[in-house]
Amino acid sequence: MDPNGFDAVLHVGLPKTATTTLQKHLFPSLDNFNFLGVRQPRTLEQNEVFVLLRQYVLRGKGDVEHVRHQLKAERAKGLPLLVSEEEVLIGSLDGAEPETAMTMSWGCKVSRLAEAFEGMNVQVVVALRDFRQGAFSYYTELYPSIGDSFDPVELVRNSDLFGIWRFEELEAVLTAHFGKALRWTCFPACMSPEALVELWGAEWGTPLPNTNTKRKSPHHVVQFESTGLLLELSRKTDVFCVKKGLRWLHEVGLDWKWRRKQIVKQWSEEIWGELADVEKQSNSTMAKLLETSSTS
Repeated sequence: MDPNGFDAVLHVGLPKTATTTLQKHLFPSLDNFNFLGVRQPRTLEQNEVFVLLRQYVLRGKGDVEHVRHQLKAERAKGLPLLVSEEEVLIGSLDGAEPETAMTMSWGCKVSRLAEAFEGMNVQVVVALRDFRQGAFSYYTELYPSIGDSFDPVELVRNSDLFGIWRFEELEAVLTAHFGKALRWTCFPACMSPEALVELWGAEWGTPLPNTNTKRKSPHHVVQFESTGLLLELSRKTDVFCVKKGLRWLHEVGLDWKWRRKQIVKQWSEEIWGELADVEKQSNSTMAKLLETSSTS
C-alpha cells in the first residue's frame, strides 16, 4: 500500500483474522505509518491519542472535536496514521459486564469512528473470514465470558454481538459510514508475504509467527482463559464501584492470576443446518466484496 494518498488507515479486524498478530509483530515496526493502534499485550501503556480515540469510540467518553484535533495534530507530524482496534466491531450483549467491549453496539462504535475522522482522507481495511470457521472461532474466544447460557443459533442469527458475521449487514453499515473508503481482504490470505507488502508496505519476507495455540478435536476446542482471583470476585459483585476497582487491579497486574481451561463443544451439524441460510449469504457477500476489491 502507498499510504501517501491517505491521512489515516483504519484497520478494524474482523476479530479472528490475526489482528493481534499484526498489532504485535508488524504494525509497530512499519516506518511508513505513525502507528496509533493497540500495543500488545493490552496491559502495555498505550499511545495517549489512541486512548482518547478509543475512549470516545468504544465508550462515548470525551469530546469529538478534541479527539479530531489530536488526530490531526498527529497527522501533521508527517506520516499517515495507522489505527488498529478490532473491538470497534465487537457488538453488545445483554448482561455483559460493565466496561467490557460487549456493552456497546458495534454499529454505534463504527458511527463514532467515522465522526472522529471526519474531514480526513481515510481508508478502512477489513479482513473477512470464511463464515463457518470465523463464527465458531469467535464463539470460542467469547466463551469464557458468555458460557453456554446462550443458544448459538440465536446468537448468530439475531444478536448484535454476532452481527459482524452477517456480512451483508456488515457491508451495509460500513458502507453507510465510509463509502468507497473501504478495502476488503480475507484471512488467511491477508497474512501472506505478498499481502503484507501490498497492504501495509512491509519488507518482503517479513516473518510473522503462528500464534494459534488452541487444541482442537472433532468434538471440542480447548480454550484457555487468563483469569485471576480479583477478576472472579468482580464478576460476583453487583456493586459497580467495587466491580470497577477489582477489574482495574486485575488489569494493572495486582492479582493472583492463573489460566483456566474451558472446553467448548464443536457445533453440531444440526446447528450448522439452522444457520445454512446465513452461511450462504455471508460467504456469497464475502466473495463479492473480495472480487470488488481486487478489481478496484
